[in-house]
Amino acid sequence: MLIRGDDISVETDANKLKEISDCFNELQTQEVLAIVPFGKVIRPIEVELEVNKFNENGLLVKYLKDRIESGTEVALHGWEHINITEPELEDAIWEIIKARDYIEKLLEVKVKYFVPPFHIINKDLKYWLESLGFEILAGEGEDLDKLAKKYQSFKKETTMLWYHWWETDIEELKKWIKKYLWL
Repeated sequence: MLIRGDDISVETDANKLKEISDCFNELQTQEVLAIVPFGKVIRPIEVELEVNKFNENGLLVKYLKDRIESGTEVALHGWEHINITEPELEDAIWEIIKARDYIEKLLEVKVKYFVPPFHIINKDLKYWLESLGFEILAGEGEDLDKLAKKYQSFKKETTMLWYHWWETDIEELKKWIKKYLWL
């Protein structure tokens, strides 16, 4: 089972992300953290997006390097948290390449996964992402926060559960894991 944390950005609370990740430590799962390297994720839509670079959150960068060292994978989640099918194809590809290079240098890791923001992708982008060596994690899986909030099980064929770090209620998550994943 893959556990994917989405929308990791300059504004991510590294301590809360650590608490969430710690909930999965004893399980036989692979963790992937989907990173948005430029811009903010949690914001009112009307607010102008200021360009922030991921390295401005030093505590988060240190935490991610530690997680990577212990086996956590990172994914690129766009360059900003926007619908990547809206820009011209060539522009989107170049932004993705710049974002991947930035994260690989900053975290000293090879990024092999891509998570399209909002799970939106088209066949042209899919082709180019795969040509660039990305494995695409899009649309499949179930929202862990919603399952834990409703306190319900996931489908047997589910291979990935994903969450948004700011929505996760850690105590509810712990109860849910104990009931549904502690097999």
